[in-house]
This record gives sequence, structure tokens and C-alpha cells, in this order.
Amino acid sequence: MKINNRLRVLIGKFFYKKTILFSRRYSREHQIIKNVNTCFPCFSNFKKVNLNNFYLIFPLTENASNYFNEHYSYLNYKKAIVPSNKAIEICLDKKIFTDFLLKNGFEDCAIKKPKNLQYPYILKKRIDENGSKTIIIYDEASEYQFKNELHSNEFFVQEYIEGQDEYAMHIIMYQGEIVFYKTMKYTFAQKNFVKGERFKQYSQEIVDHGHFLDRFKNILNAIEYDGVCCIDYKLQNGYTKIFEINARMGASLSEYISEALYAYAKALSIKC
Repeated sequence: MKINNRLRVLIGKFFYKKTILFSRRYSREHQIIKNVNTCFPCFSNFKKVNLNNFYLIFPLTENASNYFNEHYSYLNYKKAIVPSNKAIEICLDKKIFTDFLLKNGFEDCAIKKPKNLQYPYILKKRIDENGSKTIIIYDEASEYQFKNELHSNEFFVQEYIEGQDEYAMHIIMYQGEIVFYKTMKYTFAQKNFVKGERFKQYSQEIVDHGHFLDRFKNILNAIEYDGVCCIDYKLQNGYTKIFEINARMGASLSEYISEALYAYAKALSIKC
């Protein structure tokens, strides 16, 4: 039986010990409801409810995390694990994040701008989601087509990392330690692509990239990041080349949300 979300929130309020409050993110909600099998999920804009009334709190967006930090920070490490606004800011701006890697000893993970750009290369919007404003520059014609973006401070340029496989590692950090991780491998049909809705994905599978955990943990600790995140990267000569760290849950984690919630609640010593 489908339950209206407003009713879900009311149930969450009155059956406090069984409910998880997620912030609203319509594209994730159906999958979360389908795959949560231990606690009762409900969804609300954090501004519209009292977060004290819920058992466990799980932001799905950076804005929800920012609001939590501004109004409910006393619940952090009690009912939620939420990154600081400073950590979110470093991750949100992709140029700031890349510069952070370069300045803090993680040059091997950073995607740089070569001195001599060769086609294809990437023109990327600094603040974007799902690669919607990431452009592959193939030749002089596409340079001319996107000349305004190339001269805009809202965009920056990076080398294109070859390979038809891309990875997303979902991580939960708690007090400087990784308490959960799951890695997805995406293979694309096109030789040159940007992960998102514009390019056809050929396959998706779980892989074990546990041997990269120490490197990722060191980066997250340098950012002073605790909470849920998703690291998007490719491999080049055995090195992880990181496109971005999403300071929120990645889309494919919805399929494994019960496992993630178990680790999230366990870190907080909450039964779920």
C-alpha cells in the first residue's frame, strides 16, 4: 500500500522510535522507500518540521545539511552525521576542490589543466550536478561554440581522462574513520562521455576498491569531512583521478540504503 508522504511525516512524528527523516529529494525517494526494510522512512523539507521529533536524520542534499548545521547542530553525532558547512563548500565548488587536492599533497589524485591542452578536454562548471554543465571540447569548432563559457569564471578547464569505466565510491565517515563504503563501476558505450543523463550507460556493477580506502580517508580527513559522501573517479595508470566529492548521498546508494543506514545508525549507537 502506498502511503502519502504527508501521512508518512505524521507517522514519523507519533512513532518516533521507528522513523528516519530524510530531507526531500524526489528523484531518490521511491528507491529509498522500496529498499529500506528496517525502519520507517519519511521525507520533508527540514524547514517545515521539528527535527527533534525524529529518531534518525539523514540529509539528502547539501542545502539540507547547511540548514541542519545552522539550526540543529546540537543533534550532530546524536541523531545524524552531517559534514560541516566548510567541508561542504570545499566539495561543492569543483575548482576549489581540485585546488585543495593540489595544495594539500594529493596531486596524484587531482585532474589538472595541462600546459598544452590537447583535444578532447573538459570544460566544467564549478558548481553543477550530474555533469549537466560539463562539456567535452573536441575541436576548434566546439571551442568557438562554447567561447563564452571558456572565458567565464564560472567554468574551468581540465584534461580528459580516457577510459570507458567510471567509479563512484559511497562512503560514510564518522569521527575520522570510514564506517561504510560501497563502490559502483559504470561502463559507458561511448569512448568519450560525461557521467550523467546525456550519455548512454552500458552496465553497472559492484566492485571492491577497498585498496583505495586509505587514500580517500586521508583526503576526507584533510577536508575535515564527516558524514555521507560519494567520490566520483576514473583510474589512470593505477591512480585514482577524482572528478569530485559529492557532499551528499550518491544516486546509486539508494539501492543499498538499508546497508548504509545500518552503518550510519550503528556509528551513532542507535538501533535501526
